[in-house]
Amino acid sequence: MADGRKESEDKSVEKDKKSEDEQQAKEMGVEEENKGVVDEEQQRKELEILQEQKEKLKEELEKDNQRLAELTQQKENIDRMATEAKETADDILRSYDQQDEMQQNVIEDQSARSLLKENLSTQIESIRDTQGGDSPDLEILEAKLKRLEEEEKKDEAREKEINKKKNDLEKLLMDHAVSISEIETKKKTIEEEIINISTQRKTRELEEQKLLARISELKERVQSTAPKQMSQKQVEKEVPREGSILVNNSSLIAKLREEESKAVIAAKAMRVVKEELAEILKVGRVG
Repeated sequence: MADGRKESEDKSVEKDKKSEDEQQAKEMGVEEENKGVVDEEQQRKELEILQEQKEKLKEELEKDNQRLAELTQQKENIDRMATEAKETADDILRSYDQQDEMQQNVIEDQSARSLLKENLSTQIESIRDTQGGDSPDLEILEAKLKRLEEEEKKDEAREKEINKKKNDLEKLLMDHAVSISEIETKKKTIEEEIINISTQRKTRELEEQKLLARISELKERVQSTAPKQMSQKQVEKEVPREGSILVNNSSLIAKLREEESKAVIAAKAMRVVKEELAEILKVGRVG
């Protein structure tokens, strides 16, 4: 009888231990599930942040593209202005060279005319000394000298006009030189900005690729974990919270059924022992 009681107590202790193990397993399962939910929530938050960063980066890239388009148009305009300015400068230089050549011709004419005047003057003096002032040759020479003097005055006027044109061309050329310098400076500034924005855009494109890769990775993780967690929630919905067990653990279910069977057998044994004890006590009273 004592052995039966001890066996019954051992079975009761074992049953309590099993229940405790089941509770721990249940709590561990809930904790693991909660951790999974937290991880998924963190991933979703990170995904939202990355999506915002991607949109912002997209806006920045659009701004870069727009600015590059503007700068490219400006560069085309400035290149055209530079080309026109250089062509104009070349035209001015050609005109200046032409005026300079004309001036040289006038100077050469003046030099040759000066020699002719000197020669005629010598001849006129010689005729006056030898023939007097009424010589026909003297009249011819004096007429030639007069024409030379008139041509000389015309050349002087032409030279003045040429000098004025040359001065105007020099001034115009200087103005164009300043304009060309300003155009080249502006062109250089535009080209530098184009390089900077192009480099910046490449950096942002690399950032965008990294973001897209990370977003894709997170999406896969969220999609892979979501079905499992939905299944677990569905189980919790169908199985009561109190006294619930990890129904997805088949080995644990088998153990619980085994313990339940043992408990039934133990209860029957205890009932038999009680009946035997009552019978013994009854016999003792009769004796």
